[in-house]
Amino acid sequence: MLNSASQARGDEMLDSVSPYSREWSWLPTVDGQTVLSIIIGLAATSLTFWIAYRKTIGAREERVHAANRDILATVLQRIAVEREVLSDAQFEAIRKARSYRSDAPFHRLFIFREVLEIVLSDVLENRFLDKQAKNDVIGVIERCRTNSVLEAVHESDTNVAEQKRKYIATLAFVSGAVGFAISTLYYIASEKIAEADQAFYRLVMAVSILAGVLTASSLMITRRFGRFNRERDYQHRRVQSYFSTATARFKSDNDL
Repeated sequence: MLNSASQARGDEMLDSVSPYSREWSWLPTVDGQTVLSIIIGLAATSLTFWIAYRKTIGAREERVHAANRDILATVLQRIAVEREVLSDAQFEAIRKARSYRSDAPFHRLFIFREVLEIVLSDVLENRFLDKQAKNDVIGVIERCRTNSVLEAVHESDTNVAEQKRKYIATLAFVSGAVGFAISTLYYIASEKIAEADQAFYRLVMAVSILAGVLTASSLMITRRFGRFNRERDYQHRRVQSYFSTATARFKSDNDL
C-alpha cells in the first residue's frame, strides 16, 4: 500500500512537471554559492589577464613608441634646426642609445629611411618655414639619403605576430588556471566540501570557456595585426613614392 501510494504521488509529480522542464532536467541545479564562486573565478581570470598584458606586451609597446618619438625628435632637431647631415653610424648610435635607455627592442625601432621620410613630411607640411628654409632642409635630407648605405631590416611581421600570438595564448591559459584555482578555493572555503564534486566540472567549464575566448580573441587580434602590417608596408611604399615626387616638384618650383 505504501509503495503504491508513493508511486502514485511520484507519477503525479512527474505529470505536473512541464515538458520544457523535462527536456532540460538533465542539467544540474546551481545554487547561489556556486554562482558566486564562478563569478569570482571569471573576475580573477579577467583581472589576471589584464594585469599581465599591461605589464608585459602593453608596457613593451609603450616603450617602443616612446623610443621612436625620441628618435624622431632628435633627428628632426639635428637635420631641420642644426642642418647636420647624419650618417648611418650616427643614426645607429642614436637608435642604440634610445633602445638602451628605454629598454625597447632594437629591431622594433624606426630605421634611418623611415625617419628621413617622416622628417621630410613634417618639413613639407610645416607652415612656419619659408621656401628657402624648406629647400635647405630638403637638401640636407637628400644628402643623408645619398650617404646612407645600410639597409636595416625590421624583424619579420609574421614572426612578431606569431610570437605575440603564442605569448597571449600563454597568458590566457595561465589566467584561466589562476581563476580556476581561486574559484575552487573559495568554493571549498565556503563549507561546501560535500557538494564540491558536483560543482567541480561547472567551475572547470566556466573558467575554461573564458580562457578559450581570450585565446581565440588573441588569435584574431594578432592575425589582424599581421594584416595591418602588410597594409602599412604597402602604404609606406606609396608614401615614399609620393614624397619623392613632391620633393622633385618643390625643387623645380624653387629653381624657377
